[in-house]
Amino acid sequence: MRYRARLPVVLLSLALLLAAVLAYKAQAAARSHRATAERALHDYAEFATWAYAEHAQRSLLTVLISSMVRAVVRVDPDLPPSALPTPDSLAAWSAVTSNWCDCLDQVRFWFRYDWRDGSLVTHGQTPSREMERWVRDTMLVHSRSLEASAELRPLTYGSAGRDPLRRLGILLTNDSWATVFGRQEGRDRMLGFVISRDLEGKPLVTYGFETEAASFVEPVLRD
Repeated sequence: MRYRARLPVVLLSLALLLAAVLAYKAQAAARSHRATAERALHDYAEFATWAYAEHAQRSLLTVLISSMVRAVVRVDPDLPPSALPTPDSLAAWSAVTSNWCDCLDQVRFWFRYDWRDGSLVTHGQTPSREMERWVRDTMLVHSRSLEASAELRPLTYGSAGRDPLRRLGILLTNDSWATVFGRQEGRDRMLGFVISRDLEGKPLVTYGFETEAASFVEPVLRD
């Protein structure tokens, strides 16, 4: 009789124990699934961030190359500075090759800096002394931060779209392409430039432009 009286209690205890074990396993499985989902979401966020940064960098580089490559390929170290492409030629070429981005409308001036004699020639608005100093200092600092390289490396730009002005291409070069942002004259300004080098990696001439940062970056990234 005592055995029969205890049997329901034992069965109830076993049922409660089994329910507790199942609940624990369910919670553990839920935590595992949640951790897996969180890791997947984190990995996706990292990939999306990398992809966006890669796209942004490629887009900026595409504008720089399309707007200034015609001047760079005409640089000859054996020619005097007077024979180099002029900033006004650079502006005219860019109006044709980079009009797809609508990002150069606010360029205040184009410039050419000759590393051999230190001359800075501009086209457009005449830069103030402070602005000219910023341009010179930026190029010097940027050039010194880079190792002079004679190695020609492939530089990929453009996209797989149908627009011939930004078609995917590869440039074999040792030149340095850059965008630099700074607060000048009370506004956010940007310099876009390329340092053209000789076959030994020494700077020959720099071509570039100065513009309002937002008016350049926003349409490039939006596109």
